[in-house]
Amino acid sequence: MKIRQVVIGLIGLISLGIAFGVGRYFRPIPLVKHDWDLYVSSDPKTTGHCLVSSPIQLMSYTNDRVRWLSEDNKYRVDFTSITTPIPPDPITHQPYTQESPLEPSADHVPFEKGSPTRYYNVHQKENYYYYQIVDQSTGNPCKVATEDRDTGLNVKR
Repeated sequence: MKIRQVVIGLIGLISLGIAFGVGRYFRPIPLVKHDWDLYVSSDPKTTGHCLVSSPIQLMSYTNDRVRWLSEDNKYRVDFTSITTPIPPDPITHQPYTQESPLEPSADHVPFEKGSPTRYYNVHQKENYYYYQIVDQSTGNPCKVATEDRDTGLNVKR
């Protein structure tokens, strides 16, 4: 009887060890929020152009937020009045539909030095959202949507 109890006890302990060993791989991943700051400044080499610290920003709609900051002038991020032609989707060949991914909804987001935009979440829709940056002093785009391998927010899950 004692040997039988010891064997059953050992089998129970081994089973628990295996269960805990396997179970540690199935822990949920904690949510890590990323707040992306995109800095905009005038291009010192080309008059009328501006630079963005990360022209193409990969974002997760479940965890990430974005905001724009100016280092020198008044600018506006524009998702729905893009003036340059956007090529069709290379996979579906559908024309690009201009829309803003920002939540709360904002098609035009103004900002200036010392006054960044608020942090915006993005829609729960996987897509590539083009935008252009407009210099508010001239009203002209200083960063068009098709520069730097297509300026935009790449939203994924």
